[in-house]
Amino acid sequence: MPRWSSPVFILSVVLLLAPTAAFCDTVNIGLISFDVFIPGDINTPGVNVFNIYNFTGDPSSGGFALPPDFPAMDSLTFLSSSLTLMSGGSPLAIPLGDLVPGALSPTDPVQFPDTSLFTGGFFTATLSQTGFLLSDGSTFHAGSSTITAEILPSSGPSLVAGTDFAVITVSNVPEPRTALLLGTVLALLIAINRKKHHA
Repeated sequence: MPRWSSPVFILSVVLLLAPTAAFCDTVNIGLISFDVFIPGDINTPGVNVFNIYNFTGDPSSGGFALPPDFPAMDSLTFLSSSLTLMSGGSPLAIPLGDLVPGALSPTDPVQFPDTSLFTGGFFTATLSQTGFLLSDGSTFHAGSSTITAEILPSSGPSLVAGTDFAVITVSNVPEPRTALLLGTVLALLIAINRKKHHA
């Protein structure tokens, strides 16, 4: 005979009735790449550039989503975006403003002689909205409006133009009510277990 008041039974019922929360779901919404802009030659240094792409928005309506890899069908704006570059000295912070879907343009603020060496870069921005439609018809709810991405050398001490990139992603978190419910059940089970041991 099952014990209807046993902790295992109570936990099983609560987990079956509790809404399912998505843990650690991540959606790709953009890309940062370090690229050759103007190739150099023996007498003239070339120019490298940090390209930043916002891959959101329905392509049939002029957007730049690329399902299934970049599935955000609503057009999102990366508000107050900036790129901070590390080159061995003081960090260089470059404000980029609001980035609408598509590629950063113009790229003048993020063009550098190919003799400039960077050990990494850090992109940050605020999403214009935290809930948006995906290409599979579902709605994604970001856990935060803040987005960040770090571009690091894939090998060696410095970024290599034409090789190194970073994907800009956004993640969700469990709904607070679901996390609270599971925490309450866990506390209840611990209390019941202690009471049984003290009896």
